[in-house]
Amino acid sequence: MKRLIYMLLLFVVLGHTVFAQEQKAEPLEVRLLDGFFPLGADWYRAQKDAWQVELKKDKRNEKAWENYWVACNAEYQEAKLVWWKDSLQVQRLRREQHGIVKKMKKWIPDTRTYYRHLLDLETDEGKREVIQQKILSIKRTSERDYISDLTYYHHKKDMDKIKELAREWYDSGLFSHAFLFYFYNECSGLKKDAILVSDLNLGTYYRYLLQYGIGLFTDVKVVDVADLRNPTQESQLWQEVGIDVQTLPDAKTVRCPGLWYFAEKEKRPVYYTHFFYRRDLLEEMKDSLYSEGLVFRYSSKPYNNLAATRKNFEQNYLLDYLRHPLIEDQSHFSSGIHILGNYIIAFSPLLRFYQMSGDKNQYIRLKSLLQSILDYSTTPRRIANVEMNKYVKLMDAIFAYIDEMRKKGGPFKQGKDMRKEYQKLIDGVDYDAIQFFDIH
Repeated sequence: MKRLIYMLLLFVVLGHTVFAQEQKAEPLEVRLLDGFFPLGADWYRAQKDAWQVELKKDKRNEKAWENYWVACNAEYQEAKLVWWKDSLQVQRLRREQHGIVKKMKKWIPDTRTYYRHLLDLETDEGKREVIQQKILSIKRTSERDYISDLTYYHHKKDMDKIKELAREWYDSGLFSHAFLFYFYNECSGLKKDAILVSDLNLGTYYRYLLQYGIGLFTDVKVVDVADLRNPTQESQLWQEVGIDVQTLPDAKTVRCPGLWYFAEKEKRPVYYTHFFYRRDLLEEMKDSLYSEGLVFRYSSKPYNNLAATRKNFEQNYLLDYLRHPLIEDQSHFSSGIHILGNYIIAFSPLLRFYQMSGDKNQYIRLKSLLQSILDYSTTPRRIANVEMNKYVKLMDAIFAYIDEMRKKGGPFKQGKDMRKEYQKLIDGVDYDAIQFFDIH
Protein backbone atom coordinates (compact mmCIF):
# COMPACT_ATOMS: atom_id res chain seq x y z
CA MET A 1 0.00 0.00 0.00
CA LYS A 2 2.81 2.41 0.90
CA ARG A 3 4.50 1.76 -2.45
CA LEU A 4 1.19 2.24 -4.29
CA ILE A 5 0.57 5.60 -2.60
CA TYR A 6 4.10 6.72 -3.42
CA MET A 7 3.68 5.80 -7.08
CA LEU A 8 0.32 7.57 -7.28
CA LEU A 9 1.78 10.75 -5.80
CA LEU A 10 4.80 10.45 -8.04
CA PHE A 11 2.60 10.18 -11.13
CA VAL A 12 0.71 13.26 -9.96
CA VAL A 13 3.97 15.17 -9.56
CA LEU A 14 5.49 14.01 -12.85
CA GLY A 15 2.30 14.64 -14.78
CA HIS A 16 1.97 18.18 -13.48
CA THR A 17 5.65 18.88 -14.08
CA VAL A 18 5.53 17.77 -17.72
CA PHE A 19 2.36 19.79 -18.28
CA ALA A 20 3.85 22.87 -16.61
CA GLN A 21 7.01 22.63 -18.69
CA GLU A 22 5.00 22.28 -21.90
CA GLN A 23 3.00 25.38 -20.97
CA LYS A 24 6.12 27.21 -19.71
CA ALA A 25 4.09 28.16 -16.65
CA GLU A 26 6.44 27.14 -13.85
CA PRO A 27 9.40 29.52 -13.67
CA LEU A 28 11.87 29.38 -10.83
CA GLU A 29 10.69 31.77 -8.14
CA VAL A 30 13.59 34.18 -7.79
CA ARG A 31 13.63 35.93 -4.45
CA LEU A 32 15.93 37.76 -2.08
CA LEU A 33 18.13 35.01 -0.72
CA ASP A 34 18.95 35.00 2.98
CA GLY A 35 19.54 32.62 5.87
CA PHE A 36 22.74 30.85 4.87
CA PHE A 37 23.95 33.84 2.82
CA PRO A 38 25.65 36.97 4.20
CA LEU A 39 23.21 39.28 5.98
CA GLY A 40 23.05 42.85 7.20
CA ALA A 41 22.44 46.33 5.80
CA ASP A 42 25.46 46.12 3.49
CA TRP A 43 24.18 42.87 2.02
CA TYR A 44 20.80 44.39 1.24
CA ARG A 45 22.37 47.49 -0.30
CA ALA A 46 24.55 45.30 -2.49
CA GLN A 47 21.51 43.35 -3.70
CA LYS A 48 19.66 46.62 -4.23
CA ASP A 49 22.47 47.92 -6.44
CA ALA A 50 22.73 44.60 -8.27
CA TRP A 51 19.03 44.40 -9.10
CA GLN A 52 19.12 48.02 -10.25
CA VAL A 53 21.73 46.96 -12.80
CA GLU A 54 19.33 44.28 -14.07
CA LEU A 55 16.50 46.81 -14.33
CA LYS A 56 18.65 49.09 -16.47
CA LYS A 57 19.00 46.17 -18.88
CA ASP A 58 15.25 45.49 -18.99
CA LYS A 59 12.77 47.80 -17.27
CA ARG A 60 9.93 45.34 -17.94
CA ASN A 61 11.59 42.52 -15.99
CA GLU A 62 8.97 41.79 -13.34
CA LYS A 63 11.24 39.44 -11.38
CA ALA A 64 13.93 42.09 -11.17
CA TRP A 65 11.38 44.65 -9.93
CA GLU A 66 10.22 42.19 -7.27
CA ASN A 67 13.72 41.54 -5.97
CA TYR A 68 14.67 45.20 -6.16
CA TRP A 69 11.64 46.01 -4.01
CA VAL A 70 12.50 43.30 -1.48
CA ALA A 71 16.07 44.57 -1.15
CA CYS A 72 14.87 48.18 -0.73
CA ASN A 73 12.23 47.11 1.77
CA ALA A 74 14.81 45.13 3.78
CA GLU A 75 16.97 48.25 3.98
CA TYR A 76 13.92 50.27 5.08
CA GLN A 77 12.92 47.72 7.74
CA GLU A 78 16.45 47.66 9.19
CA ALA A 79 16.52 51.47 9.36
CA LYS A 80 13.08 51.51 11.00
CA LEU A 81 14.26 49.20 13.78
CA VAL A 82 16.73 51.88 14.90
CA TRP A 83 14.74 54.89 13.70
CA TRP A 84 15.99 57.10 16.56
CA LYS A 85 19.50 57.00 15.07
CA ASP A 86 18.44 58.59 11.79
CA SER A 87 14.73 59.32 11.38
CA LEU A 88 15.41 61.28 8.19
CA GLN A 89 16.92 58.15 6.63
CA VAL A 90 13.74 56.20 7.45
CA GLN A 91 11.64 58.88 5.76
CA ARG A 92 13.93 58.92 2.72
CA LEU A 93 13.71 55.15 2.29
CA ARG A 94 9.92 55.25 2.61
CA ARG A 95 9.72 57.92 -0.10
CA GLU A 96 11.98 55.74 -2.21
CA GLN A 97 9.46 52.89 -1.93
CA HIS A 98 6.66 55.15 -3.16
CA GLY A 99 8.88 56.13 -6.09
CA ILE A 100 9.53 52.47 -6.94
CA VAL A 101 5.80 51.71 -7.06
CA LYS A 102 5.25 54.67 -9.40
CA LYS A 103 7.93 53.26 -11.71
CA MET A 104 6.29 49.81 -11.51
CA LYS A 105 3.02 51.39 -12.63
CA LYS A 106 4.82 52.72 -15.70
CA TRP A 107 6.84 49.65 -16.65
CA ILE A 108 4.87 46.66 -15.28
CA PRO A 109 1.26 47.90 -14.94
CA ASP A 110 -1.60 45.47 -14.35
CA THR A 111 0.73 42.89 -12.79
CA ARG A 112 0.48 41.20 -9.43
CA THR A 113 3.90 42.60 -8.49
CA TYR A 114 2.75 46.19 -9.02
CA TYR A 115 -0.57 45.79 -7.20
CA ARG A 116 1.00 43.75 -4.37
CA HIS A 117 3.42 46.54 -3.48
CA LEU A 118 0.84 49.24 -4.05
CA LEU A 119 -1.12 47.35 -1.38
CA ASP A 120 1.95 47.36 0.89
CA LEU A 121 1.93 51.17 0.91
CA GLU A 122 -1.83 51.79 1.11
CA THR A 123 -3.29 52.45 4.58
CA ASP A 124 -6.95 53.16 3.75
CA GLU A 125 -8.95 49.94 4.27
CA GLY A 126 -11.44 50.69 1.52
CA LYS A 127 -8.72 51.34 -1.04
CA ARG A 128 -6.80 48.28 0.15
CA GLU A 129 -9.79 46.06 -0.58
CA VAL A 130 -10.12 47.52 -4.09
CA ILE A 131 -6.43 46.77 -4.75
CA GLN A 132 -6.84 43.27 -3.29
CA GLN A 133 -9.71 42.53 -5.67
CA LYS A 134 -7.49 43.67 -8.55
CA ILE A 135 -4.87 41.15 -7.45
CA LEU A 136 -7.43 38.35 -7.21
CA SER A 137 -8.65 39.09 -10.74
CA ILE A 138 -5.20 38.52 -12.29
CA LYS A 139 -4.38 35.00 -13.46
CA ARG A 140 -2.38 32.92 -11.00
CA THR A 141 0.86 31.70 -12.58
CA SER A 142 3.01 30.64 -9.61
CA GLU A 143 3.00 28.98 -6.21
CA ARG A 144 3.26 32.41 -4.63
CA ASP A 145 0.08 33.60 -6.37
CA TYR A 146 -1.93 30.66 -5.04
CA ILE A 147 -0.61 30.99 -1.50
CA SER A 148 -1.15 34.76 -1.52
CA ASP A 149 -4.78 34.35 -2.59
CA LEU A 150 -5.35 31.48 -0.16
CA THR A 151 -4.04 33.73 2.61
CA TYR A 152 -6.69 36.33 1.75
CA TYR A 153 -9.51 33.76 1.85
CA HIS A 154 -8.05 32.18 5.00
CA HIS A 155 -8.34 35.50 6.84
CA LYS A 156 -11.84 35.94 5.42
CA LYS A 157 -12.67 32.43 6.71
CA ASP A 158 -14.18 31.61 3.31
CA MET A 159 -13.82 27.82 3.21
CA ASP A 160 -15.79 27.47 -0.03
CA LYS A 161 -13.25 29.67 -1.87
CA ILE A 162 -10.36 27.90 -0.14
CA LYS A 163 -11.60 24.51 -1.36
CA GLU A 164 -12.20 25.85 -4.87
CA LEU A 165 -8.76 27.45 -5.01
CA ALA A 166 -7.04 24.34 -3.59
CA ARG A 167 -8.54 22.25 -6.41
CA GLU A 168 -7.41 24.83 -8.99
CA TRP A 169 -3.93 24.88 -7.44
CA TYR A 170 -3.71 21.09 -7.62
CA ASP A 171 -4.82 21.11 -11.27
CA SER A 172 -2.23 23.78 -12.12
CA GLY A 173 0.73 21.77 -10.82
CA LEU A 174 2.33 25.01 -9.61
CA PHE A 175 3.43 23.73 -6.23
CA SER A 176 6.64 22.44 -4.70
CA HIS A 177 6.70 18.67 -5.03
CA ALA A 178 9.19 18.39 -2.17
CA PHE A 179 6.73 20.24 0.08
CA LEU A 180 3.85 18.06 -1.11
CA PHE A 181 5.73 14.93 0.00
CA TYR A 182 6.92 16.59 3.22
CA PHE A 183 3.43 17.53 4.40
CA TYR A 184 2.08 14.19 3.20
CA ASN A 185 4.58 12.52 5.52
CA GLU A 186 3.67 14.87 8.35
CA CYS A 187 0.05 13.70 8.19
CA SER A 188 0.62 10.05 7.28
CA GLY A 189 1.58 8.96 10.81
CA LEU A 190 -1.37 10.64 12.56
CA LYS A 191 -4.04 8.52 14.20
CA LYS A 192 -7.61 8.63 12.90
CA ASP A 193 -9.58 11.83 13.63
CA ALA A 194 -6.44 13.55 14.85
CA ILE A 195 -6.13 17.21 15.77
CA LEU A 196 -3.07 18.81 14.16
CA VAL A 197 -2.03 22.09 15.79
CA SER A 198 -0.17 24.71 13.77
CA ASP A 199 0.26 28.43 13.42
CA LEU A 200 -0.33 30.21 10.12
CA ASN A 201 2.60 29.26 7.90
CA LEU A 202 3.47 27.54 4.65
CA GLY A 203 2.20 24.22 5.96
CA THR A 204 -1.32 25.65 6.28
CA TYR A 205 -1.59 25.97 2.51
CA TYR A 206 0.02 22.67 1.60
CA ARG A 207 -2.40 20.92 3.96
CA TYR A 208 -5.23 22.69 2.10
CA LEU A 209 -3.71 21.27 -1.09
CA LEU A 210 -3.60 17.74 0.35
CA GLN A 211 -7.05 17.82 1.94
CA TYR A 212 -9.11 19.83 -0.54
CA GLY A 213 -7.03 19.65 -3.72
CA ILE A 214 -6.19 15.92 -3.63
CA GLY A 215 -8.69 14.61 -1.06
CA LEU A 216 -6.26 13.05 1.43
CA PHE A 217 -6.37 13.11 5.26
CA THR A 218 -9.90 14.50 5.33
CA ASP A 219 -10.40 13.12 8.87
CA VAL A 220 -7.57 15.30 10.24
CA LYS A 221 -8.68 18.57 11.82
CA VAL A 222 -6.02 21.28 11.45
CA VAL A 223 -6.47 23.98 14.09
CA ASP A 224 -4.69 27.25 14.72
CA VAL A 225 -2.78 27.33 17.99
CA ALA A 226 -4.40 30.70 18.82
CA ASP A 227 -7.83 29.03 18.91
CA LEU A 228 -6.57 26.58 21.53
CA ARG A 229 -4.78 29.10 23.70
CA ASN A 230 -7.54 31.69 23.68
CA PRO A 231 -10.93 30.20 22.68
CA THR A 232 -13.54 32.79 21.66
CA GLN A 233 -17.15 32.40 20.65
CA GLU A 234 -16.41 34.28 17.41
CA SER A 235 -13.85 31.64 16.40
CA GLN A 236 -14.91 29.54 13.42
CA LEU A 237 -13.39 26.47 15.10
CA TRP A 238 -15.52 26.72 18.23
CA GLN A 239 -18.62 27.56 16.23
CA GLU A 240 -18.08 24.33 14.28
CA VAL A 241 -17.50 22.37 17.49
CA GLY A 242 -20.74 23.83 18.82
CA ILE A 243 -19.89 24.49 22.46
CA ASP A 244 -20.02 27.57 24.63
CA VAL A 245 -16.38 28.51 25.25
CA GLN A 246 -17.43 29.95 28.62
CA THR A 247 -17.83 26.35 29.80
CA LEU A 248 -14.14 25.61 29.17
CA PRO A 249 -11.67 25.85 32.05
CA ASP A 250 -9.79 29.15 32.11
CA ALA A 251 -6.06 29.49 31.46
CA LYS A 252 -5.39 29.64 35.22
CA THR A 253 -6.88 26.18 35.66
CA VAL A 254 -5.38 24.48 32.60
CA ARG A 255 -2.42 25.61 30.53
CA CYS A 256 -4.29 25.53 27.21
CA PRO A 257 -8.13 25.38 27.40
CA GLY A 258 -8.68 24.29 23.80
CA LEU A 259 -6.05 21.58 24.06
CA TRP A 260 -7.69 20.33 27.25
CA TYR A 261 -11.04 20.07 25.46
CA PHE A 262 -9.79 17.95 22.55
CA ALA A 263 -7.21 15.83 24.40
CA GLU A 264 -8.83 15.29 27.80
CA LYS A 265 -12.57 15.70 27.24
CA GLU A 266 -12.95 14.46 23.64
CA LYS A 267 -10.01 12.01 23.96
CA ARG A 268 -8.83 12.82 20.44
CA PRO A 269 -5.15 12.40 19.53
CA VAL A 270 -3.52 15.84 19.41
CA TYR A 271 -0.32 16.59 17.51
CA TYR A 272 1.80 19.70 17.02
CA THR A 273 3.64 20.17 13.75
CA HIS A 274 7.43 20.62 13.76
CA PHE A 275 6.85 23.25 11.10
CA PHE A 276 6.11 26.06 13.57
CA TYR A 277 7.15 29.69 13.11
CA ARG A 278 6.40 30.49 16.76
CA ARG A 279 8.90 28.15 18.40
CA ASP A 280 8.16 29.69 21.79
CA LEU A 281 4.67 28.15 21.65
CA LEU A 282 6.25 24.72 21.38
CA GLU A 283 8.76 25.52 24.10
CA GLU A 284 6.05 26.32 26.65
CA MET A 285 4.43 22.90 26.01
CA LYS A 286 7.66 20.90 25.91
CA ASP A 287 6.97 18.85 29.04
CA SER A 288 3.96 17.28 27.32
CA LEU A 289 5.13 17.02 23.70
CA TYR A 290 6.80 13.87 22.38
CA SER A 291 8.45 13.73 18.97
CA GLU A 292 7.17 11.06 16.59
CA GLY A 293 9.07 12.28 13.53
CA LEU A 294 7.75 15.37 11.78
CA VAL A 295 5.17 15.96 14.54
CA PHE A 296 5.03 16.11 18.32
CA ARG A 297 2.23 14.22 20.03
CA TYR A 298 0.66 15.71 23.13
CA SER A 299 0.54 13.37 26.12
CA SER A 300 0.03 14.04 29.81
CA LYS A 301 2.36 11.15 30.65
CA PRO A 302 5.46 9.58 29.06
CA TYR A 303 5.12 6.78 26.50
CA ASN A 304 7.39 5.00 24.03
CA ASN A 305 7.40 7.72 21.39
CA LEU A 306 10.58 6.33 19.83
CA ALA A 307 8.53 3.31 18.71
CA ALA A 308 6.15 5.67 16.90
CA THR A 309 9.09 7.48 15.27
CA ARG A 310 10.49 4.13 14.19
CA LYS A 311 7.15 3.08 12.68
CA ASN A 312 6.93 6.34 10.75
CA PHE A 313 10.42 5.84 9.34
CA GLU A 314 10.07 2.14 8.56
CA GLN A 315 6.40 1.98 7.48
CA ASN A 316 4.52 5.27 7.09
CA TYR A 317 6.69 7.97 5.54
CA LEU A 318 7.34 8.13 1.79
CA LEU A 319 11.09 8.75 1.72
CA ASP A 320 12.22 7.59 -1.71
CA TYR A 321 11.90 11.14 -3.03
CA LEU A 322 14.67 12.15 -0.61
CA ARG A 323 17.08 9.48 -1.83
CA HIS A 324 16.50 9.96 -5.55
CA PRO A 325 14.91 13.33 -6.28
CA LEU A 326 13.50 13.07 -9.82
CA ILE A 327 12.21 16.61 -10.03
CA GLU A 328 14.16 19.81 -9.56
CA ASP A 329 11.84 22.37 -8.03
CA GLN A 330 12.09 25.26 -5.64
CA SER A 331 9.47 26.99 -3.56
CA HIS A 332 9.22 30.77 -3.43
CA PHE A 333 8.91 30.60 0.34
CA SER A 334 11.55 28.11 1.44
CA SER A 335 13.76 25.45 -0.02
CA GLY A 336 16.57 23.02 0.54
CA ILE A 337 17.92 22.50 4.01
CA HIS A 338 15.51 24.92 5.67
CA ILE A 339 12.68 22.37 5.50
CA LEU A 340 14.43 19.06 4.78
CA GLY A 341 16.59 19.67 7.84
CA ASN A 342 13.53 18.76 9.92
CA TYR A 343 14.05 15.15 8.86
CA ILE A 344 17.59 15.27 10.25
CA ILE A 345 16.39 16.79 13.53
CA ALA A 346 13.45 14.38 13.80
CA PHE A 347 15.35 11.18 13.03
CA SER A 348 18.70 11.83 14.74
CA PRO A 349 17.48 10.19 18.03
CA LEU A 350 16.33 7.16 16.01
CA LEU A 351 19.74 7.01 14.35
CA ARG A 352 21.36 6.85 17.81
CA PHE A 353 18.88 4.09 18.79
CA TYR A 354 19.79 1.96 15.78
CA GLN A 355 23.48 2.50 16.55
CA MET A 356 23.13 1.54 20.23
CA SER A 357 20.83 -1.44 19.57
CA GLY A 358 23.13 -2.91 16.95
CA ASP A 359 20.56 -2.75 14.12
CA LYS A 360 23.28 -2.24 11.54
CA ASN A 361 21.04 -2.42 8.45
CA GLN A 362 18.58 0.23 9.62
CA TYR A 363 21.42 2.38 10.96
CA ILE A 364 23.17 2.38 7.59
CA ARG A 365 19.88 2.97 5.77
CA LEU A 366 18.88 5.94 7.94
CA LYS A 367 22.33 7.51 8.09
CA SER A 368 22.64 7.24 4.32
CA LEU A 369 19.23 8.92 3.94
CA LEU A 370 20.06 11.80 6.29
CA GLN A 371 23.45 12.34 4.67
CA SER A 372 21.87 12.39 1.21
CA ILE A 373 19.35 14.98 2.42
CA LEU A 374 22.16 17.21 3.64
CA ASP A 375 24.32 16.72 0.55
CA TYR A 376 21.45 17.23 -1.87
CA SER A 377 20.07 20.27 -0.07
CA THR A 378 23.34 22.17 0.13
CA THR A 379 25.03 21.26 -3.17
CA PRO A 380 24.46 23.43 -6.26
CA ARG A 381 22.66 21.40 -8.95
CA ARG A 382 22.10 21.78 -12.65
CA ILE A 383 18.49 22.67 -13.40
CA ALA A 384 17.37 21.31 -16.75
CA ASN A 385 14.18 23.34 -17.21
CA VAL A 386 14.82 26.11 -19.76
CA GLU A 387 12.56 28.58 -17.99
CA MET A 388 14.31 27.92 -14.69
CA ASN A 389 17.74 28.28 -16.25
CA LYS A 390 16.77 31.76 -17.38
CA TYR A 391 16.31 32.87 -13.79
CA VAL A 392 19.27 30.91 -12.46
CA LYS A 393 21.42 32.95 -14.85
CA LEU A 394 19.82 36.09 -13.48
CA MET A 395 20.72 35.06 -9.92
CA ASP A 396 24.24 34.19 -11.08
CA ALA A 397 24.58 37.73 -12.42
CA ILE A 398 23.52 39.13 -9.04
CA PHE A 399 26.04 37.03 -7.12
CA ALA A 400 28.78 37.85 -9.60
CA TYR A 401 28.12 41.53 -8.95
CA ILE A 402 28.21 41.02 -5.18
CA ASP A 403 31.41 38.95 -5.40
CA GLU A 404 32.98 41.79 -7.35
CA MET A 405 31.94 44.26 -4.63
CA ARG A 406 33.36 41.96 -1.96
CA LYS A 407 36.71 41.78 -3.76
CA LYS A 408 36.78 45.58 -3.73
CA GLY A 409 36.53 45.52 0.05
CA GLY A 410 32.79 45.71 0.63
CA PRO A 411 31.85 44.79 4.23
CA PHE A 412 29.68 41.67 4.48
CA LYS A 413 28.62 39.58 7.44
CA GLN A 414 29.04 35.85 7.05
CA GLY A 415 25.99 33.79 7.92
CA LYS A 416 26.18 30.68 10.09
CA ASP A 417 27.03 27.51 8.20
CA MET A 418 23.97 25.36 8.92
CA ARG A 419 25.43 22.44 7.02
CA LYS A 420 28.05 21.95 9.75
CA GLU A 421 25.38 22.03 12.46
CA TYR A 422 23.23 19.40 10.72
CA GLN A 423 26.33 17.29 10.08
CA LYS A 424 26.91 17.20 13.84
CA LEU A 425 23.48 15.63 14.30
CA ILE A 426 24.18 12.94 11.73
CA ASP A 427 27.62 12.21 13.20
CA GLY A 428 26.27 12.07 16.75
CA VAL A 429 27.77 15.28 18.12
CA ASP A 430 25.67 17.19 20.67
CA TYR A 431 24.09 20.35 19.29
CA ASP A 432 22.63 22.95 21.66
CA ALA A 433 20.16 24.38 19.15
CA ILE A 434 18.03 21.23 19.12
CA GLN A 435 18.13 20.52 22.85
CA PHE A 436 14.38 20.90 22.95
CA PHE A 437 13.84 18.16 20.37
CA ASP A 438 15.91 15.73 22.43
CA ILE A 439 13.91 16.21 25.64
CA HIS A 440 11.46 13.43 24.79
